[in-house]
Amino acid sequence: MKKRLWGILLSITIIFSFNFTVFASTVDEVKQILKYHYVDDVPQSVLDAETIEDAIKALNDPYTQYFTFEEFKDFINSINNTFSGIGVQIERVDEGIKIMTVFDGSPAKEVGLKSGDIIIEADGTSLAGLQVENAVKLIRGQEGTVVNLKVKRGQDILEFSVTRRKIILPSVELSKMHNFGYIKLSTFGEDTDKDFKSIVEKNMDLDGFIIDLRNNPGGYLNTAINLGGYFVGKRNIVLLKNKDLSEEWPSEEDEILKGKKVIFLVNENSASASEVLTGAIKDYKRGLIVGNKTFGKGTVQTLVALSDGGVLKYTIQKFYSPLDKEINKVGITPDILVKEPDMQLNIAAILLGKSKNSDKRGFAMVKIDNYYYEINKSLLNNKKYYDAFIFLLNNNYIREYYDGTNERYVKVIMNKQIIEKLATNKAYVVKVKTKKGYSNTVRFRAVSAVKKGA
Repeated sequence: MKKRLWGILLSITIIFSFNFTVFASTVDEVKQILKYHYVDDVPQSVLDAETIEDAIKALNDPYTQYFTFEEFKDFINSINNTFSGIGVQIERVDEGIKIMTVFDGSPAKEVGLKSGDIIIEADGTSLAGLQVENAVKLIRGQEGTVVNLKVKRGQDILEFSVTRRKIILPSVELSKMHNFGYIKLSTFGEDTDKDFKSIVEKNMDLDGFIIDLRNNPGGYLNTAINLGGYFVGKRNIVLLKNKDLSEEWPSEEDEILKGKKVIFLVNENSASASEVLTGAIKDYKRGLIVGNKTFGKGTVQTLVALSDGGVLKYTIQKFYSPLDKEINKVGITPDILVKEPDMQLNIAAILLGKSKNSDKRGFAMVKIDNYYYEINKSLLNNKKYYDAFIFLLNNNYIREYYDGTNERYVKVIMNKQIIEKLATNKAYVVKVKTKKGYSNTVRFRAVSAVKKGA
């Protein structure tokens, strides 16, 4: 029978209700839920607490939270990349909040706000020195309401009145680089798996895909499990454990990326559902993982409605990779450990080349971990890609190197200086006749003489 995870987040499960006795207060209700359903035994200090806030504080679990109903709606909307606001992407600067992107079709676009504008006031409140989270609370608001902004554009101070409305940002975005796809997953929302599948199926002509999970905080567990199936098929994606039970949760989705090279990008902010997917990819050796060690948030939360109209989110399980590797407070170490974000992407980019026939000239093939990747040498004329290649070479991630000839790839002895010259076309492999037949040898290209003036 088909298993269904009703909205388990790795931040969740969907709300369900317990048939509890009517309690004298909501705090008693919360304490009883935690006593009987929390992932671990709760300390007596939780049960002795006089307020919900004190009970949660005594639990010492950053993922157990109490929401008012409005806070709960905001929480769910954040997972689905949905909010009521003006439709801009921002970052903090000294003077206030700088607009990095103005989304098409947004209220901000309609009134004429532009990338590079700095919002210095919202409804008369200065944004200078505020954390982004606090500034966002002033800019966002109920749909249909107006926020009055004072904006610095160059040396000019402008004023805008913007009517807030519902903004839905895509959780899956595709861009094409060379002949592969770069897919950014910003969250694991309710429709992320469906959107991902649709995008991939429309772009099967691409040679491979980079899947970017950097700064993805997680979301729905069933979304992560479905996504895992697209890469590995109907196999176990995650282990869920509590005090009494250990369960395997397989995907019910077919593999749709069969034969496609995939490289995953992760960092220290890749958490929760991102780690479910990454753990399955690593255990099944389905793709190369590049970046920093992930966050290490290996717990599952559920939501329950309370009698006062609020919602309790609390931890009910811990999750592990399919091969039972611990993730909580440990994280997942990438196959290629590299901290610099641009370098992470550039490494992935050079490993997704693909020669189209038996003539391999202009290409190289490298073995990294247990994977073989083709490199289009022409990319290495660009310094950023050359630096990425040299990083792999100097840090001993390249285990084997094969240079392309007009017939096939030829394995070359692991000499870093020779490989660097082959990869940058300062040398080439040629087949020469010997007394015993033919063999391959490396020849170096002559350096053009520099003409000197008199």
